[in-house]
Amino acid sequence: MRSLYGRLVAFVVGLVALAAIVLGGLFHQQLRGQLLAAVSAATTEIAGTALQIDNLIRGEDGAVQEAGQASSGLSGNAHTTQQLLDRFHVQRLAAS
Repeated sequence: MRSLYGRLVAFVVGLVALAAIVLGGLFHQQLRGQLLAAVSAATTEIAGTALQIDNLIRGEDGAVQEAGQASSGLSGNAHTTQQLLDRFHVQRLAAS
């Protein structure tokens, strides 16, 4: 009888071990899936933020270029005005 009892105990221990391995594998797969989903969501959010920053920088760059062009145009106008004043011998008014 002991032999049968020993075999039965070994069989039950084997079933418990097999169940633990299978459940552990399933648990691992579930955690892995959750981790991948979390990483994917975080990556998507970071990519969206990076795109917003890029758009902001491009907008600022465009504004700086427009300001530079306007400044260049004003500088050219001032130079032309000074040439006309010199050509017609107009004296500058003294700043008070």
